[in-house]
Amino acid sequence: MKKFLFLKSSVLQKNSVSSELIDFAGQYVDEKEVIDLEKLNIPELNVENFIQFNQEDSQQRLFQKEQIQKIKEKDVIVIGAPMYNFSTSIQLKKYIDLIAKAGETFHYTESGSVGHLIANDVVIVSSRAGSYSEQGIDFFDQYMTTVWNFLGVKNVHFVYAEKLAFGEDIKNESIFQAKKQLIELINKIKN
Repeated sequence: MKKFLFLKSSVLQKNSVSSELIDFAGQYVDEKEVIDLEKLNIPELNVENFIQFNQEDSQQRLFQKEQIQKIKEKDVIVIGAPMYNFSTSIQLKKYIDLIAKAGETFHYTESGSVGHLIANDVVIVSSRAGSYSEQGIDFFDQYMTTVWNFLGVKNVHFVYAEKLAFGEDIKNESIFQAKKQLIELINKIKN
């Protein structure tokens, strides 16, 4: 049975469409862990914390090791990731900075980097007020794909709930379609 890690990264928490979709998808998975990145209280990556992350016995380093161990044990990662100002939430960015650790989640060779994560699939559930994928201005997707491929994940899938600010009917239809696509994708990946 595949082990899933669900990450919520919205500042809106229970009022978030991406978190709603993560909760919905979680119903279809037995072996899972759910982490709300807002509640995880990840330290900001600054000079002081960078030093702490490199001292083996520091609180920050122990916290980092714990989070790295959790993600390294999972077969599938599902991320609720709202798009904020053409990019990701600060919570998700801090999480990526936390778990992207040379020698632990990746290493360099003469031919390039090698990722250490065992997960074959990452599902990015992205909520957006507008319709960015249709306009070709979706820098978020490229960033997410690059990061997870770099860490060793082969397949990065995207499920969108777009046009959420285009009126209640369009919002509801977008969420309905995202749920439908999410169920199909989760069922395909977990088997």
